[in-house]
Amino acid sequence: MGNHCCSLEASQNGGEINMTLQNPERINTYKSLKQSSALVKIHVPGSDQGVIKEGEGFKIDKIKKQIDKLKADYLLRYQKQWDIQDQINIEPILQKYNIQEGECFMHFYQDNRYKYIYNGSWTNKKKNGFGQIIYQDNSIYQGFWKDDKCHYYGRIIYADGSVYQGEWKDDKMEGKGTYINWSGKSYVGDWKDDKQHGNGIEIYEREKSRYEGEFYEGLKNGIGKYTWDDGSSSYEGNFENNMIQGTGTYIWPDKRTYTGEWLDGNMHGKGRFKWPDGKEYKGDYVNNKKQGYGIFKWPDGRQYEGQWKNDLQDGQGTFSKNGPDNSKTGIWEKGQFKNWINDNVRQNNSSQSQLQQQKISS
Repeated sequence: MGNHCCSLEASQNGGEINMTLQNPERINTYKSLKQSSALVKIHVPGSDQGVIKEGEGFKIDKIKKQIDKLKADYLLRYQKQWDIQDQINIEPILQKYNIQEGECFMHFYQDNRYKYIYNGSWTNKKKNGFGQIIYQDNSIYQGFWKDDKCHYYGRIIYADGSVYQGEWKDDKMEGKGTYINWSGKSYVGDWKDDKQHGNGIEIYEREKSRYEGEFYEGLKNGIGKYTWDDGSSSYEGNFENNMIQGTGTYIWPDKRTYTGEWLDGNMHGKGRFKWPDGKEYKGDYVNNKKQGYGIFKWPDGRQYEGQWKNDLQDGQGTFSKNGPDNSKTGIWEKGQFKNWINDNVRQNNSSQSQLQQQKISS
């Protein structure tokens, strides 16, 4: 994301850039620049096209209007929607990093491939201190520089309207920062090497949902919580590469809950599923289905304990009612009872018929 804040020298096909001012006075405002007779001469070795000759300089009024228009188009447009400040308060930043401003003037640059406009501090032929820059694609960066790189703190507004404001290090978003995408996606939290890294909050306006938790190299990794704003559903637990994976709890809109192991966003492994009417399953899952060994309980005390396959009773299992002393072991196939293996139940014929007809309702 921070690729616009690049070294000036790195964009010149290896050529060194020589810059001089015919009138090397300090220029601090548009007004003083307009009144000054200073012209900027830029020479790229091996190319006469890189020289801005006398009388062919930029028209100051035109550039001022361009800057004002870009700032109005972008800053005012997105300030209303996302409440972004129109100006960065530089005093706390200056105190925090003990920054000493260098020569501050309006500076123009152009070469064969692209051009940009820079207004800010300039020392040792490099951008240092506080300054603003407008790139050819109309992206705007406003903030601090160190040796031609975005550093310490700043804000960049991309041509598509996306915005990042926060800390920088060596041309990379690094530290604490806020990113807002033109589509409504936003992130507030830790950054490293231009990626979400650490702890943060990601909000999705279109989906009306949010994630709060750990990130690693731009992806959800670690412990986090994903919720929908209407409170209908939520997941809290482990994430891996943007997927629900590990252990965690998912709550559905109808208040069903699952707590257990996950793989690639599916219930997979050991887990417990509860229904709001009191039913409960505890056991093995494979790809969101009950498979392996598990126990299913009804709220009235009935229970099935045994083998499952493809979400159905399949294999040997024990059905009980009101405790283990009232149980029978039998065989099920694809959810259907086949036959009993033993009979430890002391009950009348009608109760035995009821046991034979039990099916799992999930």
